[in-house]
Order: sequence, then C-alpha cells, then structure tokens
Amino acid sequence: MISIDERVYREIAARLLPLLDDQSFFNGRVECPIDSSVALLICTLVLDRDPQTKELKNATPVWWEFHWLTPLGELDNDFGWSQLKPWLLHLAK
Repeated sequence: MISIDERVYREIAARLLPLLDDQSFFNGRVECPIDSSVALLICTLVLDRDPQTKELKNATPVWWEFHWLTPLGELDNDFGWSQLKPWLLHLAK
C-alpha cells in the first residue's frame, strides 16, 4: 500500500484549486504526476464561499475516488479527503 504524504496532498490541492474558479459546485478530475506514477483524484464537491470575497470556506465532497497509477498498474493507497481538505483551504487564502 502506498502512503500518501503531505507533498502529494499539497500538490493535488494546488492543482485542484484553480479548477474550482468561483464556482459553488465542482465535478471533475485532477491528475498529478509524481515520479513515475500518477495520482488521480476524481471528485464532486459542494463549495462554500464567502458571499462578498468569494474566498473558499469549505469543500464538501459528494463523491470522490483517488487512484495511484504506476506503469505496472494501480496500487492501493491510504488517501483521505480529511487530509486533503486542510491543504485546499489553506492554499485558497
């Protein structure tokens, strides 16, 4: 099993954030090359924003799946939305 570290969470959040734009809903995917692997997040999110500044205040997943893809196939991993969300909110400020 692959253990997802802070570097990967930070990179996924950094790639996801621009895709959220000023929306209140997101449905899509983020691919993140890591060494010879690809981290793939597919998600549907409800986004809570400050009404005046549009700053992201919360991102609630309706559904998500995360895949760690290698040249030899997919590997099990310990990804958790609760570890990604703080990075997403931090980078949104």
